[in-house]
Amino acid sequence: MKDLRRLSAIVYFLALGLSLAFHNFNITFSTALGGAISLGNFSLLNSLMSRLLNPEASSGMAGAVSSAFFFVRFIVIGLVFFIFANAGWINFIALLSGLSVTVFSIFIWSLAIGLGLQPALGSKNLAGKTGV
Repeated sequence: MKDLRRLSAIVYFLALGLSLAFHNFNITFSTALGGAISLGNFSLLNSLMSRLLNPEASSGMAGAVSSAFFFVRFIVIGLVFFIFANAGWINFIALLSGLSVTVFSIFIWSLAIGLGLQPALGSKNLAGKTGV
């Protein structure tokens, strides 16, 4: 999972670099915001799932906490989008491309596993680490 997060960060910075080519603040800001939210959500999902799958945790309490956490998270993200969209700083195409950073990373990761590649992300055998 650590390698996938690292790949997601690489894809984020590549998307950010590509957005700089447009010389438009709104595009770069939207890509950065969407990518940061995508990476943050992926990291939070990882930590939440590791806690939920912990056999020592109470399953009823873990389910309630995760539901409340997702509800609050969506409200905060919606509020951030609303504030920046009202200010005129959001380019929605660039925002969607930033939000897709993790999706692109998972696609690249899956493709690498399917082809049996050994990406230079610190793992000797990608397929062996994931159990595929």
